[in-house]
Amino acid sequence: MPKEIQERAANAKRKVRMVIASVLVFLVLAGAVWGVVSWQKSKTAQYENMAKKIEVIEQTETVKNAKASLENSILMQKAITPYITPLEILREMSDSLPDRKRIALTNLNIDKKGRVTMGVEASSHVDISEMIQTLNEIKFFDRAKLFSEVKHGAITKITKENRPILQVQISCTLNEKAVSSDETTG
Repeated sequence: MPKEIQERAANAKRKVRMVIASVLVFLVLAGAVWGVVSWQKSKTAQYENMAKKIEVIEQTETVKNAKASLENSILMQKAITPYITPLEILREMSDSLPDRKRIALTNLNIDKKGRVTMGVEASSHVDISEMIQTLNEIKFFDRAKLFSEVKHGAITKITKENRPILQVQISCTLNEKAVSSDETTG
């Protein structure tokens, strides 16, 4: 056979192989896309089926009663959990702290975790020490100690009305035993 015919036959075979390979690649890609789409539809159908089952279960009387009981239980827990107000703390502290001429509270903050921070002005270091000792010993309605972890920050000296005054920030934590409802009075 002449060389030109052999080259044409080889080119024709190459073109046929390219077309077959292209068709195979297209079929593989189409099959993969179809598989992914089918899988997604299957998962969506499973999700919707599960959502319908959950909805049916949620509509049963038992689940409705359980939800209502849980909500009532949470509300009752909140209602009977004792809450100590900053005003009650101030009242307890005012009965226990030294003379107002020697110690003055400038601010009082209580966060949700029971951490108390107070600004204090005092006339001497002894007064500050006395206040810290008193805070360590204060009992709330004769139950347990009101504060734990009583600590003070840096003491700074200022002058007000030509008098030297010491300022300090004291931090402590409300003791849970002092405000819990199961603690017996004594």
